[in-house]
Amino acid sequence: RENFEVLEDRNNFDYVYKRADLANLAGRNYHKKRNLIAQCLKEHDCAYESYSPLLIPSLREMHSRRCAAHNCAESPGLCQEYLAINELLNQARNLDIQGGVIKIGGVVQAYALGSRLNESTAVVHFEKAMPKFKGLYQLINQWVCLHEFSSFEFVNREQDVGIEGLRKAKESYFPDHMVKKYVLL
Repeated sequence: RENFEVLEDRNNFDYVYKRADLANLAGRNYHKKRNLIAQCLKEHDCAYESYSPLLIPSLREMHSRRCAAHNCAESPGLCQEYLAINELLNQARNLDIQGGVIKIGGVVQAYALGSRLNESTAVVHFEKAMPKFKGLYQLINQWVCLHEFSSFEFVNREQDVGIEGLRKAKESYFPDHMVKKYVLL
């Protein structure tokens, strides 16, 4: 026991935000996010719908389209994520999933799926948007926090797994705190 070295595992720290910050996007820090959302809403007729098991076929269809657009088969990381999302969708009827989708033209183009961690915190496990809709990621993030997680104080958006672009995106929402993770060597 005494021979272990404890190292911080920065790539796996969880990003935890105040839900109200993500839902309201108030203040100067979120100016770019609000502009992207406004642009998306101006250019597209976006409709929000709360998650229900009836949406699983539409989520599968969007998931396949998104994977094709990102060429998932060529990236081990995207391939693993694809399998993980498929497993979530396979088990969704047995899980307490919360979340929502955004439809454009009646077709699911974005989704966020999560669950309750504890009394004060919800966790977003997966959040995806089709790449051709600028501002759609920001919109699904905001709307799921407004509509689904309103009873929570915090939203845990999990780790960035060391992906620089994902880290930058998560940091741009100004986390309230990080949940540190460690490795024992």
